Amino acid sequence: MRSFVMCAVAVAMALLLPACGGGTSADSSAAGAATFVFARGADSKRLDPISVSDGESVKVIEQVFDTLIRFDDASADLKPALATEWKPAAGDAKTWEFTLRQGVKFHD
Repeated sequence: MRSFVMCAVAVAMALLLPACGGGTSADSSAAGAATFVFARGADSKRLDPISVSDGESVKVIEQVFDTLIRFDDASADLKPALATEWKPAAGDAKTWEFTLRQGVKFHD
């Protein structure tokens, strides 16, 4: 019986002591500490904002493209992004005029 208890204690110590280390691992380095790894559920299907229908593609598109206006996170109200203001064009219900933020550079 005593040998069983000693064996159980030894196994418990072997399993619990590594969790008490608290230091850095031997394979970590300064370069590894500056690396950020981000996992996603799947690959993006498309990166064309007009035809995207999956969430994984949207995650990338939001990081790559900027929009004229955005939805406010706290409400469904529109807020400025690249455009500082917007209004319907005079005499045309289908056309809008946007005033762009100063200093923005467009590229292809």
